[in-house]
Amino acid sequence: MDDEEKGELLLGGQDVSSENPFLLDETEQQQQQVNLDNFYLNEEEKKEAVSIVPESSTPSKAAASSDSAPAWSRGEVKADTRIQEIERKERELAEREAAIQRREAEQRQQGSGGAQASYDKSKKNWPSCMPLVHYDLRNDIPEQQQGLVKTGFYCWLIAEAGYALNLLVMFLMLVTGSGVKFSTFLFTCMATGAGIPLSWICWFQALYNLAQTDSGIFANLKFFFHFSFHLLFCALAFLSPPIIGDFNAGLFQMIYEFEKEGGIHKFFGFLCLMNTLIWLACGLLSLWVLQWTFRNFRSGGGIEATQQAGASALIAAKLIFPSSGAKLRKKNDRRRGREEEEETATEGRARLGGAWVEGVEGMTGKRVSEVPLMAGLGPSYAPRAPKTSRLSKEEETKVDALQFLMNAARSKAASNKTANEDIQRKEE
Repeated sequence: MDDEEKGELLLGGQDVSSENPFLLDETEQQQQQVNLDNFYLNEEEKKEAVSIVPESSTPSKAAASSDSAPAWSRGEVKADTRIQEIERKERELAEREAAIQRREAEQRQQGSGGAQASYDKSKKNWPSCMPLVHYDLRNDIPEQQQGLVKTGFYCWLIAEAGYALNLLVMFLMLVTGSGVKFSTFLFTCMATGAGIPLSWICWFQALYNLAQTDSGIFANLKFFFHFSFHLLFCALAFLSPPIIGDFNAGLFQMIYEFEKEGGIHKFFGFLCLMNTLIWLACGLLSLWVLQWTFRNFRSGGGIEATQQAGASALIAAKLIFPSSGAKLRKKNDRRRGREEEEETATEGRARLGGAWVEGVEGMTGKRVSEVPLMAGLGPSYAPRAPKTSRLSKEEETKVDALQFLMNAARSKAASNKTANEDIQRKEE
């Protein structure tokens, strides 16, 4: 029996479904059913549920079946779609990132394999016109260190230009007879011939290897050691003081040339000015490279690592040579003991010599030099004190005898003084 028949029975068989205020129409019944089903849903889900229009406009018994029942009545809770969407996007991003990493690894392996087959680090490739050394900034040096190595390379090029210009100026001054001796020019040739290859081998190769090893302690110390000599030579080449010789066309040589009269000297002064500016630029750029390298060394913990290495070396030296400190302390103790023994012996000899002289003079009433058989002996023949603070029995006997003589001399001198005073009183 449907709802309309039930309404007719309740109202006496009359069809008053359209007039009964307690009966809802089909649209209101559908809306009420949707509201009850969506009671535990959020606002967005409610809007989606309201916008859905069911196929059957008339409520029936099938509406109460398990298919049309709300999710909460079946013991199910609908998950938040936003969280699911975020998790889905995260999974997609992770998969894309893993795929990119795999692709980059494959390309890196393929590139390294091809590079190993076609690239040789020991191959000389610079300068391109006549390769003498190996220099490949892009393949040998990491990207974060390429700026430092490139600046150091420019510094090396400026230094080589300074060497070449200095040699040219000194050669022209030698040929024109402008006061440069052949020995000075020979020394300039030696400095240029040794400076160009040594600057590349020592400090620039140290910088090149330093950038490859990523701030190793030994690499940094090696670079600082060689680069300090480079900075010293830059200062000497810039100033060229006469106290070390006039082998370089520096600042003082420029002043001397400008002070002379003649166009040739002005020309040499201009060349010396150019050489001075080149070495000044090289020195300033070298200071910048040194500061850059030291900043990287300090930021990488190089100072702390050097201190720890020094402490470890000191501990290892103490473990390897444990008796060196003890031997040194024993040696100092023996030397100090000998000095104390010598001081004690000197004091003892002086004490015994004074007692001997006083005793002899007290017994005889004369000086030692005036006593027969004792003239010329003096205190040098007095008994000597031992080298140690403790006296032997024989020496103690001598000391007692000297003390007895000294006491006897004092008593006799006192009695003589008393007798003389009595005689003086009687005479008065």
